[in-house]
Amino acid sequence: MSTFLNPFQMNQFQPQPLAGTISSLGLSTVTRPCRIAQAQGSSVAASMAVTLADTASGIAEVVAATSPTDKIYGFIAYAKVQNVYSAGQVVPVAQLGCQMWMVAKQAISVGQELEYDPVTGKVVPHTSGSNTVIGLAESKAVNPNDLVRVHIMVPTIFPEFSV
Repeated sequence: MSTFLNPFQMNQFQPQPLAGTISSLGLSTVTRPCRIAQAQGSSVAASMAVTLADTASGIAEVVAATSPTDKIYGFIAYAKVQNVYSAGQVVPVAQLGCQMWMVAKQAISVGQELEYDPVTGKVVPHTSGSNTVIGLAESKAVNPNDLVRVHIMVPTIFPEFSV
């Protein structure tokens, strides 16, 4: 029996991606290496949102997002070798332009703006308000816990323009 972790689970019809898997359909499949800050008390896992930690380090340090209004820096990407990380470890972070498979908290339509729910670790349709829009749904989620392909739109590097 092989212990090699495959980013796809086989079913009787076709491979099913795992949460945190980067889709090759996106503008970018490049991830940024970041270190989990010492301030992060619990472990982080694939597809979790992270924010920048206020540390003096030579590498970007991140902590798990704790609020829907947090300024999201990116999402922990699925890695074949390891998918749960603790403080001090280097993690692959997917950002602007990547497409990632994420778990939906409820039904989601193609093209909907999404936000991240840090309590459940799942994505939900964006509601009006100050919650951070993290991306667009590029596939449909019919039921809770379905995987949805998300075009990541954070961090936002351009100011918003009003006409």
